[in-house]
Amino acid sequence: MEKVNEAGRLFYAAVFAAFQERWLEQRRERFTRERWRKIKQVSAFGLIELPVRVVRSRDGGQYLTLSRLLQPKATRLLSAFVEKCALETATGANYRPAAAELLRWLRVRVSAWLIWRCVQFHGAKLCEQLDRPWWPDRAQQKAVPVVVSEMDSTYLKRQQRGRGGDRPVAHFPMHLGLHYSGWERRYHKRGSSSVRLQNKRWILSSEGLAIFGRRLAWQRMRHFARAAPHIILSDADEGLKWVREREFAHAPWLLDRWHIAQNVHTLVGEDQVEDRRIMKAVWKADSEALLEALRRSTYRTTRPLEFNALFGYILGNRDGIDN
Repeated sequence: MEKVNEAGRLFYAAVFAAFQERWLEQRRERFTRERWRKIKQVSAFGLIELPVRVVRSRDGGQYLTLSRLLQPKATRLLSAFVEKCALETATGANYRPAAAELLRWLRVRVSAWLIWRCVQFHGAKLCEQLDRPWWPDRAQQKAVPVVVSEMDSTYLKRQQRGRGGDRPVAHFPMHLGLHYSGWERRYHKRGSSSVRLQNKRWILSSEGLAIFGRRLAWQRMRHFARAAPHIILSDADEGLKWVREREFAHAPWLLDRWHIAQNVHTLVGEDQVEDRRIMKAVWKADSEALLEALRRSTYRTTRPLEFNALFGYILGNRDGIDN
């Protein structure tokens, strides 16, 4: 902007000097050129020093300056057309060639005024981004005692527009990643179990697991210190297991207790006593005690399909419970 203002001030000075030379050329039989002096004026480009010609009349020898030529232009200093030319010369803001190029190459007819408005709008947005203290790709690592990362995936039904009822139903995967450094009680009244996550950062993506896992790892490195202990919470899904092994190979993995509770509820139903007996071993992080509690369950014979599914689920993910 300083270069633009300097160019505008130089343009004003050159225009006014040429204006005086034209004025003297038309009146050379009455006045003679003597010397130059400078006067200060405020313009759209800031304070400028205008060159003013000192002349002498041929008949009486009286000296005068041509600053009186500025008196009719005290409000604008120069005409609107000259001011527009100064802007275009100083900033290159004449967008008529750009409008002509759009019409010639893209067959799109727009006015130069519309292009100018677009440039002003996007220029303001760019200046706003340049002035901000943070960037999405710049690390702002925060020192925290621990970083907990949760991952989960689900399938969502794609909306079908129109009346075609015979079209197949389409589903697409949605992945959610969440980072936080702990939790605190939201309300301090007795019996309240609502908590608030601290330093929460999350990402939601419908891209493939490879892209999702890479962005989740970048987010963790961008917002939290690398030296902080890292814990991964997720289900036993094969895709999420691939993400854990590729992006978070050195972080211990915990099997999400919510998914374990849902699988236990599928087996025991509304039996709260049996549910608490089985989940007691889960909260102790003891997979061997959990398997033993399942062996002594009465649902082993009454619901064999659900029992075998839960038993295999726990047996294949013992490390996520013991960790």
